[in-house]
Amino acid sequence: MHATREDNAGPPVTLVVLNIALVDDDLSHHRSPLVAHILAPRPQQITTGLELAINHMATAVSQQTAEVNRATLARAVEREAPTTPSSKFGLLLDSLKHYLHVQEEQELPEFWFQFAAASKKQEFSVLRDYLELYARSEYAFIAASPVLTPKLHSDLATVTFVADHLDDLKAGIQPFMAMDGSEEYRAAAMELARSYGLLYERDHGVSLSDLTQLKVPKDLRSYPSNFYDLERSLGLFGNLLGAILGNTHPLTVAYRPFWTAFVKRYRDRLINEIDGNRAIKPVHILQSIQLICYDWFDAKRTRTPPGTPDFIDIWKRIGLKAYNLPQLPPALYFMIYPMSNLLKSPPSIISGSQPSGSATTPASRVSTEGSIASGVSTLTSGTGATGATGVSRAGSMVVNESPDRHLLALIPFNKKLKEVIGDSQPPSTDAGEVICLSYHVKGGCFTNCRRKQTHGITLSMGEKERLANYIADRLAKLGN
Repeated sequence: MHATREDNAGPPVTLVVLNIALVDDDLSHHRSPLVAHILAPRPQQITTGLELAINHMATAVSQQTAEVNRATLARAVEREAPTTPSSKFGLLLDSLKHYLHVQEEQELPEFWFQFAAASKKQEFSVLRDYLELYARSEYAFIAASPVLTPKLHSDLATVTFVADHLDDLKAGIQPFMAMDGSEEYRAAAMELARSYGLLYERDHGVSLSDLTQLKVPKDLRSYPSNFYDLERSLGLFGNLLGAILGNTHPLTVAYRPFWTAFVKRYRDRLINEIDGNRAIKPVHILQSIQLICYDWFDAKRTRTPPGTPDFIDIWKRIGLKAYNLPQLPPALYFMIYPMSNLLKSPPSIISGSQPSGSATTPASRVSTEGSIASGVSTLTSGTGATGATGVSRAGSMVVNESPDRHLLALIPFNKKLKEVIGDSQPPSTDAGEVICLSYHVKGGCFTNCRRKQTHGITLSMGEKERLANYIADRLAKLGN
């Protein structure tokens, strides 16, 4: 077949078109068996050990890569999801719910969800901001928030709501963690909190050297000394309870009528008792509250029924002139009552005649017994068969059930009787018997003490004065 192309590109070209019959596809099965075998697809076979090892390695790398990708994706999803208290506190969640008196995680106060959602660097600022927010809310006791300390932040992060010992005033949820002293102290504490917050939010956190620098000067008064200091400290502690424990917590619920009675009914009486005749120190009120809080949280820690906290009973006993001053820890006692004023210490009860050392509340009784036990422990920690007071370890223990708390505070807790007495002789009673310092100053002794004649007697004011003068003189010679 011939065809002619005509265009303007050049002379005419003659094309030859061939008609060729195509091979029938049905004839493909007529190919030789050898050709079919060569062209047929077949799986690649691994014929050597090296090829097998390479194949296994490639498979393992592929699986590991897939697992890494899945883990990376899961972490990304987890970062996007809000952190809950259960994921924040883990095994501590059960203790947190128990202290906060709730059954389910959803019942926790709002603060704990915000605290859980914060990163490690943001915890301090979230806590500070929430305390300030509560102080501006309608539930606030006063329009001021407690100064946030590194210790309080650490206790909340580790769910430490109660100290190991009832005389520990530097741990747990209790009023000494929120108390205010002088204006200079509050200003210094706020500056410390600001500095700690800035350090805490750094990439490398807070170092030990940083913590050693973050201390309020010791010459600033850190405790309330008058009625108005006490009023502010009580209000700050109320805000701390409401913000951290929630407004429906038993402690917060019991504290609110206590605060209302303080403001509306007992204000003038307390001004007279604290700033007038100085029968009560503000720290005595804080100590009474601290003991109630310790008792409640300690019951929760030991999984026993805590009972109803009765804060308002403090005001009732003051109103009835039956308030017994609680036993103060030695360190706090000597801050309030310097050694020079030891013989001028206030009465144990307001306008009453109960013996000093008797307790009117279970909490104060526990504190007194704890101090006695501490003294007895110091007494029996010596070596040898006979101590400085002639005490044989073979005798049975005798506890002073009505100790004078001022006598118990005469000797610092880090001093032993043997060291204080030395080669001197303690003063005698009016009847001429040498006074057993172990029984009257440490709170207990043994039945075979050579001065057991003075066990169980009530010392007169003259005998107490001679004993106080003797111990003060001995401590002065020891350099205390």
